[in-house]
Amino acid sequence: VNLSARQIVDPSIASLLEGVLKRTGVRYGGLCLELTETVFMEDVEYLRKTLASLKVLGVKLSIDDFGTGYSSLSRLKDVPVDAVKVDRAFVDGLGIDPHHSALVGAIVAIADALGLEVTAEGVENQDQLAILKRLGCRRGQGFYLARPMPAADMNQFVAKSYRWQVE
Repeated sequence: VNLSARQIVDPSIASLLEGVLKRTGVRYGGLCLELTETVFMEDVEYLRKTLASLKVLGVKLSIDDFGTGYSSLSRLKDVPVDAVKVDRAFVDGLGIDPHHSALVGAIVAIADALGLEVTAEGVENQDQLAILKRLGCRRGQGFYLARPMPAADMNQFVAKSYRWQVE
């Protein structure tokens, strides 16, 4: 679930989220909140406390569009996040521009060193998927993997246990 900067700085965000989790019955560990990288430009002490209160609920936290904002890499060690999502702008250039491969590889290496999961956004073809695999990125999202679909169709999609061939 994506959260905006305005939502994350709301002092009632943790209690609001706790109420939603209780009402919906969603397994706490099954929810991941995505925060755009620009959120980390806010007051880091307030953000650290707010994110810690969300972590107490068992919620996972991910930095969305990683690498395109203006946050400092040092913030990765200062905030309790679980994952980063490599922005599609870097994935688009895989196989075309060697700098994109170098940047994605560096992001994967940093995330691995910090114990964070990495997801590549915007995977549109098999070549990109193969390069991501070689770079050590084990998660991806994009039209090559699946088009947006109604929730009702997800069960059938998952039941097929589809595996993408990566060379």
